[in-house]
Amino acid sequence: MSMNTNEPMDLWLSLLSILEKDGILLPSQTDVIRRIYKGLGQSMDVLLLGSGLISERTLQNYLQKLYGVNTMFDPFEFPTPEACAMLTVAEVMQLNAIPQKTENGSVSVLIIPPIDPGQLEWIRARTQMFVVPLVTTPLRFHYILNHCHNVPMDETERKTALSVLEQLEPQEDRFVRPANVLYDPYSGPVEDISDDDDPLNLRNLPIMDRTHEVLDIFREELAGIIEHDLPSYMEATTSDALPESEIDPAATVASRRLDAAWKALDPAKIPELAAGIESREDIPSLFYSFGARAMRSVSLFTCTEGFAMGWTGAGLGVFPHRLEGIIVPEDRGTFIADIIQNNLFLGKAAPSVVNRRILQLLGADPEDILVGGAILLKERPVMVVVCVLDDEVAGPDEVQLLQELCQVAASIVLKLVRAKKAS
Repeated sequence: MSMNTNEPMDLWLSLLSILEKDGILLPSQTDVIRRIYKGLGQSMDVLLLGSGLISERTLQNYLQKLYGVNTMFDPFEFPTPEACAMLTVAEVMQLNAIPQKTENGSVSVLIIPPIDPGQLEWIRARTQMFVVPLVTTPLRFHYILNHCHNVPMDETERKTALSVLEQLEPQEDRFVRPANVLYDPYSGPVEDISDDDDPLNLRNLPIMDRTHEVLDIFREELAGIIEHDLPSYMEATTSDALPESEIDPAATVASRRLDAAWKALDPAKIPELAAGIESREDIPSLFYSFGARAMRSVSLFTCTEGFAMGWTGAGLGVFPHRLEGIIVPEDRGTFIADIIQNNLFLGKAAPSVVNRRILQLLGADPEDILVGGAILLKERPVMVVVCVLDDEVAGPDEVQLLQELCQVAASIVLKLVRAKKAS
């Protein structure tokens, strides 16, 4: 089986245009790279990295933005023997994907873009594990193949990899300090440097008395601004943005994103709002309004065929190309499965690589408090609500309100299903 190394030209040319637009490359540099790429068919990442025009880290960050998929972990880790054994060399070369490591029922996979959902599904079926894709460059991928599976590598490409790729040496050797840090022509080797002798330590730089006076005046003025001017400015800004009569007391510490797009839900108006819902497309607005009370974000998932599927950024006016899909099993491996199993959830997600990845997509971190609820029909989940709490004090009250909303939403879904069958 031969290696699939055909690079999608549109991808790399699009990336080249983005680098020029962002000022990473000059137009003249872009033209030269484009001509070589089209004329000689040389790998674009080798051209960019080998010429020193861009670092591997910067290139990976742009690939991450382009595909909405995380790049390889930092610091980089070579695939573990256990992960390497999951796929044969032929399968790795055909898929342009290599498992890196396993953790809590998931497997991290390094993949050359573009990423095909069918490719991920094939790996999931083969490994029987949740797949966490991590985008990497072809140069890094070929070096890993050579390092882990002894797949032959072009010598020029190998030299380029050794000179430009980060963290190729064992991790424990990266920060070993050389025995002789400096060489004094009069005294010989200097084996150690005291922290007090560090010439880059700003505390050791001579500062004129007049400069000290200026810094002291600045600190005093800044303290005055924080103490006196900032509170009045914030009060004026808040009153301009939302009349005091319309501010919900429960939303005073609420999300600065959701409450900008949605008016906070009044529990007394739930029956009225529910009566006005005529399709499933209207249901999310009910939960976004709920989130404007005390949540930083709200994400909704539809349950079907054993999976919960949703999008990040929905309800916030985000452009479609910035939305990012999340698909997870209903019954295992994530805090979303915990929400479905328990119907309601208040707390932190269990520590795992999959949960960390989902939290990252939701704009949260492992220390954030989550509020979640499941909408059930005949004990089967049809929707899942995941909220990132912005006001921890409001947590218990918001969970009770979310429970009521989920029951109302279940009644709405049932009504819509019956109406559709009757039509």
